[in-house]
Amino acid sequence: MNTRILERRKALKLTQLELEKETGISQSMLSRVECGKRRLDDTHKIALAKALKTNVGWLFFNENYGVTS
Repeated sequence: MNTRILERRKALKLTQLELEKETGISQSMLSRVECGKRRLDDTHKIALAKALKTNVGWLFFNENYGVTS
């Protein structure tokens, strides 16, 4: 389970549908990614990190830096 995606999305007060519009990743795919049932390709990881105002390392590889306000 990738709790950082869910935590960051909620911190920014974004719904999965809003994130879908911003990233092009379907709401159902976002749900599966948040639950750890699916993985994203590199292009989608970058898009998601940008939409969540962070970086890929923090979001997917548990690096402890990269969150911007």
